[in-house]
Amino acid sequence: MSKSKRIEKRRMRKRRRNAIGITLLLIFAFTAVDILFTDNAKIEGQELKPLGTFEITSYCSCNVCGGGKTYLTATFKERQTDYTVAVDPNVIPLGSRIVFDGKTYVADDTIAATQGKTIAIYKTWHDDVEDFATYNAEVFLIKK
Repeated sequence: MSKSKRIEKRRMRKRRRNAIGITLLLIFAFTAVDILFTDNAKIEGQELKPLGTFEITSYCSCNVCGGGKTYLTATFKERQTDYTVAVDPNVIPLGSRIVFDGKTYVADDTIAATQGKTIAIYKTWHDDVEDFATYNAEVFLIKK
């Protein structure tokens, strides 16, 4: 085989690898976009009940935060980072799906710090809790 044919074969292999890489990158990008916007698409079709302004804070499964050493919520479900929230069950019923900041959360937990209009977002690590800045947000209940 001549030198020019070998060079041409190498170029073709490189083009194929690049095409495969670009295809995989596009698949990943479209999947990530789909995952990011799936919650919001579900919200649009749901009826939302405004609950008012709540203080948003965070907690983890350490004794300092009051989450205890268990990874189970008050409703005996596994805690999920940035999805499970602790609430006052007298204000928001346990098991409710709520929305704030354009994201859906599940109110499956309670801790001592969530009295009244306070919501705590579950974080895996205590360092994430310490880095989290408390703020106020409008909260909505997704009606079933």
